[in-house]
Amino acid sequence: MLLYVKPNSDGIQCRSAANATAGKLLTIHAVVTDDVAVASVTFTVNGTDVFTSTVAPYEFNYPVPAGTISLTISARATDFGGNVGRSSEVTLPAATGALRFLPVTPTFLWTGFLERFGEGR
Repeated sequence: MLLYVKPNSDGIQCRSAANATAGKLLTIHAVVTDDVAVASVTFTVNGTDVFTSTVAPYEFNYPVPAGTISLTISARATDFGGNVGRSSEVTLPAATGALRFLPVTPTFLWTGFLERFGEGR
């Protein structure tokens, strides 16, 4: 996922380039420009600030919680002059990442045990 943020301009851009999977890490990266320097970039997921970075590259790995259906992600950059730029929000659907189990028939297991060890031994 890439978010483009310019703290001292109105030209905020945002681009999604990732898929989220519940139970896995999602790398979120903000590309931030400023005419002097960027003081910090804060990442928001589903309305909650989850990470602040003061050193480029501005990125982190977000652990997508189990049961997540979608994520709404944005970034907020602040420069040393106090100017704040915000990306638009990006909403990503999240795959469940559910494990798939094959059904096991207890009779099959018991039959295999009897064939190997015999009944009553």
